[in-house]
Amino acid sequence: MPEGNEQQPQTTDDVEKKEDDADEKERLKMISEWDRTANERRELRKSNLEAHKNRPDASFFKTLDSNINKNTKFVKRVRSFAELQTDQKRLIVPEMQKLNLRRYIEELVQAIVAIPMQSSDIPIIAQVISSLHQFYAEFSESIVKSIIQSCVNANSILDLSKFSVVLLLITELHLVGMHLDFSTIYNLVKGLIFKEQDKRTMAVLSSILLFLNMHGDELLVLEHSSDTARLRAQHRAFSKNTSHAVISDAESKQMRDLINNFQQHLCNKLYKDYLDLKQMEEDKHADLMSGVESKSDKTTYDRANRSWFKLYVSTKELSDLMNKELPQNLEQALDRYNESISEALSKSESKRDRSNSDLFEDEESRSFYEDVLDLESILKDTHGADENGMSSVVTSVDKESDDTNNSTEAISTRVEKLMNTLNKSCMSRALMTQWILEFSQVNTKSSRKKLVRTMFAVNRTSLELLPHYSRLVAILSTQYKDVPQQLVASLEDEFNKLFNQKDQIKIETKVKNIRFISELTKFKILPPQTTLSLLDKCLNDFRHHNIDVACHLLETCGRFLYVNKDTHEKTV
Repeated sequence: MPEGNEQQPQTTDDVEKKEDDADEKERLKMISEWDRTANERRELRKSNLEAHKNRPDASFFKTLDSNINKNTKFVKRVRSFAELQTDQKRLIVPEMQKLNLRRYIEELVQAIVAIPMQSSDIPIIAQVISSLHQFYAEFSESIVKSIIQSCVNANSILDLSKFSVVLLLITELHLVGMHLDFSTIYNLVKGLIFKEQDKRTMAVLSSILLFLNMHGDELLVLEHSSDTARLRAQHRAFSKNTSHAVISDAESKQMRDLINNFQQHLCNKLYKDYLDLKQMEEDKHADLMSGVESKSDKTTYDRANRSWFKLYVSTKELSDLMNKELPQNLEQALDRYNESISEALSKSESKRDRSNSDLFEDEESRSFYEDVLDLESILKDTHGADENGMSSVVTSVDKESDDTNNSTEAISTRVEKLMNTLNKSCMSRALMTQWILEFSQVNTKSSRKKLVRTMFAVNRTSLELLPHYSRLVAILSTQYKDVPQQLVASLEDEFNKLFNQKDQIKIETKVKNIRFISELTKFKILPPQTTLSLLDKCLNDFRHHNIDVACHLLETCGRFLYVNKDTHEKTV
């Protein structure tokens, strides 16, 4: 290849120039879109403001098509607006202007209200409403009120998902001069904030954020911090294509004050929730040290922690939009959240490392207690899944059929046969899988109760069955949650009843009970804190059978409790 045709490597300046060119192209594209929107709004606003003096008289409507079929079909098209393609939606206005719809005003109002609106449809819907407003005065009198009422259900509960879009539509109608009363928008936002903020804070905040992102710079005259927002504000201020302000400075300030108060409320709520989370952490630590089961489990705490951070992020976005700083105490709260996440990740990694080596004596033991079958996948592969992705067998749980007596007897016979083969089947993983599949075919509330009774009533000398029973419970627990719940409740109740009984004949039953509980603990069916509390009860009255019970507990799952992060400190 000739030297002159060799491709020269790109320099840093070349790359930066390409990026700058791309940014400039994107900037010009945004400005062009804003120009188009501003022009459409200006023209539409002018027509709407002059509608009262330019509406056609009765003679004009005689020239329009009054065909019943065409008018009825048009109303149906409006009602099915959401199903239309974008080009079809834009044809509604020109089609409407050819029809005499004076007798269909009420139906049109109902049709528009019934549209499942999307924010992207609002400009076109605003054009449809504006065109009807320019033709029919009676339409203008009822449409806004009907749209607002559509957000409230029969129980006077606000439908926030619909309200968000309705708020945007009413605002758009104000900007295009179809509805001039700004207090309607203000009262909608005020009602949303004051009536709903404590019940559905995140949903309310999401609605406010959508409203501000769409119309904040137009209604509130905000000094945004983002480059795009500043560019848009500058373009609006200096472009000759934009219309004059449609709200007064006093109205703008009124709305700003309202949303600023909401932002302050959110900051106060965030700090209060932070203090509640802190107290929850302290309570968990105190419960851990005392050996009692925590009142607030880890799932509850993690959910509350995630909800707090989600609210923090959205509040930070609102603060940025309103050009306000978050209070210093929330920055400290965020540091605590980050620390808790780091600690949780560290614990998670530590638990993964320890679970492979420390929690169990060897790899074979670890595999037995941790590598349990995925019951949902097995049932799906065998029985198929319904439209929700759940096994058809699982979704039939708790549904008692009205089958004939013969069918009921057949199921009962199959269940009885399964119970008779349980001991043999659970000793082999392959046989256990087959047993579970057969059990799923006769899965009812009564059959699960019978299974629990059979396992609970295992012979007190058949201790070798307990690990395998516990493994079976662990597999079933992912789909049939009442099985572990009923078995654990029965075992705990038995432990408490046997605790003060000193008859020598009871010792084998006590040993079976505590070893069953210990095996379920290693399968994480029973919280380790609960098992530790039973040990603590024995140690506090360390005599007679309690010595044997404590020793069997430690022999069966003492290592598990000692290594487990949640109970290690108490067992040291």
